[in-house]
Amino acid sequence: MKIIKIIKAKKIHDKGFRTYQADLKQELSE
Repeated sequence: MKIIKIIKAKKIHDKGFRTYQADLKQELSE
């Protein structure tokens, strides 16, 4: 699942990718 999210994020614009990175940071900090 996470791999699919990463691939999708790479296809999205830089702004969308930054949003994905922020979500990932939240996930790691929990």
